[in-house]
Amino acid sequence: MLISFHKYWNYNDTASIQQFLDFREKYNAPVWLGETGENSNVWFTDAIRLMEENNIGWCWWPLKKLDFNNPLEVLVNPGYEEILQYWRGEGEKPSEDEAYKAFMQLAENTKLENNYYHKGVVDAMMRQPHSKEAIPFSEVYVDDSATLKAANYDMGEMGIAYHDNVAANYYVSTGGERQSWNNGRTYRNDGVDIYPKEPRKNYGDVYVGDMENGEWLQYTFQVSNNGNYELSFRAAANAEGKAAVEVNGKKYPAFVVLDSQGEWTEVNIKNIPLQKGENQMKFLVVEGGFNLEQIQIDRQK
Repeated sequence: MLISFHKYWNYNDTASIQQFLDFREKYNAPVWLGETGENSNVWFTDAIRLMEENNIGWCWWPLKKLDFNNPLEVLVNPGYEEILQYWRGEGEKPSEDEAYKAFMQLAENTKLENNYYHKGVVDAMMRQPHSKEAIPFSEVYVDDSATLKAANYDMGEMGIAYHDNVAANYYVSTGGERQSWNNGRTYRNDGVDIYPKEPRKNYGDVYVGDMENGEWLQYTFQVSNNGNYELSFRAAANAEGKAAVEVNGKKYPAFVVLDSQGEWTEVNIKNIPLQKGENQMKFLVVEGGFNLEQIQIDRQK
């Protein structure tokens, strides 16, 4: 006999699984977490660590779906999005031919080779339960210049690779409302709020939004030459904000992100020393309320 249970949206502490530990002792039978998931990377890492520390096998739900918080995502094609808008009462009814083509394209999108691979989810499940190290989300090499996409902060546990004020959904334990973590529900499955710049998903064109006081993002990148560099932050704000950077352990004075009426604008700081080889930079939100698209790094002559 094997005892299987499901676990969703509660705290990842011993109390949350105590009844199953008791069943294992009482019936002298192995315990298996047969279904769980549907949460953030923070929750995934903590749940897997809890299971493995208690010698409980685990299985995740699901491998793929039309959403961002699983290893594989089936991308929504424009035709199917129009059908969804019609079902929500927000659009015109597609023709029979349009609907057929939309569903057939959606079926094509379910193929493995057409899925979007969420490497951050897999990293949170396979590496992070056993490592306190942050690693780059994407490899960036700075010769004379390079661009860091804001959403490409490091992979790692919260507090190591990033910090966000809302990181997971614990509504079963809290007895409150369901809690969104990534409010943009796109690109990555951490608490960091990431949005597409266009209404339809485009994973090549995203930004970090809803930035709040105390949140931060870390970037690890390689530099070819020692020297002073200029950092240019592409940001948009509807009210004045304030940010700071910490580079290789040294924190620099905060700078103002001006109210740009929601338009993208550049904020520049100069004379930031970078070393040949690996560098780490934290982008720190001092006074939030702005969005960040990218960070440009340019060597000063």
